Amino acid sequence: MEAEASPLETHDYPLLTHCGKREANEYSVETRPAVERSVAIEWLEREDEAIERVLAAVKADECVVWVRNTVDDAIRAFQQLRERHPEPARCLLFHARFAMVDRQRIESEVIRRFGKTSTPNLGEAR
Repeated sequence: MEAEASPLETHDYPLLTHCGKREANEYSVETRPAVERSVAIEWLEREDEAIERVLAAVKADECVVWVRNTVDDAIRAFQQLRERHPEPARCLLFHARFAMVDRQRIESEVIRRFGKTSTPNLGEAR
């Protein structure tokens, strides 16, 4: 007999779920203070509002990542941003439909711009 699938009881993050033959157990996992982060999330209802927020952040010389639910949504948003951004070459699109070689190239650029060793003075990293 196997345990039946059921909704999670705990919503902690990170969370370890162990599914045994008879039951599923959930364990909150503590993280190291050195890697613990808090990120504020604000839901926006309209795409045009998100585009305005992104452009305002870029104008303030901030870096922005906009995560979309689908590749088609990401492509559409990217095209709209590139049309309105004063330096369209500084926008990056990163999604799962790229050929592997292109995904690896773009991922390397994302890591260079935003990874551990990136610096604020990367002129194109906005």
